[in-house]
Amino acid sequence: MLDTNAVPDLRYEQQYEKIDSLIINHGYTFSQAELEVNTIIGYQFNAYLDPVTMAYIGDGEDCNGTPYTITPADATNLMAYADWKKMDHFSIGQAIRMREYIEDKPSKFNPITNTEGVDLMIANSLNDIGAEPDIHSNMILWRSPDIWVRNQADGFTIQENQNPEYDPNNPVYVYVKIRNKSCQDFVATPIDTLKLHWAKASTSSGWPTLWDGSTSNPTLGAPINAVNLPNIAAGESEIVEFEWYPPNPADFESISNDPWHFCLLARILSPQDPIL
Repeated sequence: MLDTNAVPDLRYEQQYEKIDSLIINHGYTFSQAELEVNTIIGYQFNAYLDPVTMAYIGDGEDCNGTPYTITPADATNLMAYADWKKMDHFSIGQAIRMREYIEDKPSKFNPITNTEGVDLMIANSLNDIGAEPDIHSNMILWRSPDIWVRNQADGFTIQENQNPEYDPNNPVYVYVKIRNKSCQDFVATPIDTLKLHWAKASTSSGWPTLWDGSTSNPTLGAPINAVNLPNIAAGESEIVEFEWYPPNPADFESISNDPWHFCLLARILSPQDPIL
């Protein structure tokens, strides 16, 4: 990331201002006693920020004489030195510093950022960052935000799950979001596919037996379909649609207390990002 605006180090710029003839170094850290004295004699905390909107109201310039270009996002941050009114996200400068540190320490962050090669993922949960093994979903792997069912073909715009309605003559629609969390564009080939499976809900849904159609009387799971993966730009995502004819819940009434309960599993199959 490259910061192209002239922006001060807001850790110092926003702290104190000389409001009389006294001279102050914005980078100086006061002790509590000094702070009390200095407040009395004329220092003003957060002097360069509007006290209501927290917008930057200073007129400073950088060492090259370029006036500071400061947006509200620059002045907003989560650090302890910030006024509580603007502590709701990291500033642009902080984001740049974090990104530069991550890129400078690849041995520490490669499992997360993976800047070498394509890295596709389907999130198990909202906490899933794509690292393997997934230690962030707290074992709740069955609530993927990237797979949802619709009883009509509107899932590209309405990305909310519906319980499927069984109709032997009409399909439901399953939508799967594939994320490219790498820094490299994914250019799909004819052998790059996304495969969707269903299985009867169970506490022991082991792969592959319950998902590959090998169980019978009744069938407890099977592949639904495989489709070609789309191109996915670095850092972006794409959604794929499947038609699915859910099994008849009545077929499971003799073996299950919840015959209507099914699970879905989506698998990315690509030599560019093989399953390990």
